[in-house]
Amino acid sequence: MRARARCGSGPVLRGVVAAALLLPATAVAETRVAPLDVGSVPLSLGLLVVGTDPDTGTRPETAREAMSVGAEAIHFAAGVTGLDRDGTVTITVTQLADGQDVLHRRFGPEDHGGPGPVVVTAVLPRPPDGWSPGLYGVSVADGDTILGGRLFTLEDTP
Repeated sequence: MRARARCGSGPVLRGVVAAALLLPATAVAETRVAPLDVGSVPLSLGLLVVGTDPDTGTRPETAREAMSVGAEAIHFAAGVTGLDRDGTVTITVTQLADGQDVLHRRFGPEDHGGPGPVVVTAVLPRPPDGWSPGLYGVSVADGDTILGGRLFTLEDTP
């Protein structure tokens, strides 16, 4: 006859639960989390989202790669780690067809409150004559160092 372990509420599970209840409480109380040394975090772009929802920065699931030229505004959010106290984050949006910058927003220490991880947001309202359809690029930089970027499309659809 073979012995078989049972799942669910069988004797194996009851034995595990009973053993867990006998563990001393000090096992959990001795767990510590060391504080993060901000100086040891490398400078990097952890998040870059683009969308038409004003909550794009706090709800990345609303991000879009393609949007309608009828959008009232385009919202950008960038999460940067390892930023120095005096670091400057810049979000630049460029219409790729003609290379024209349509947004260049600088965030200095007075804006982001670094050092450490920061999230900066920018809004690009629809121009009076409307958006030009096409491919756009958004890049995030710290000073002269490009941290990353992404492409998005404005489509001539309702």
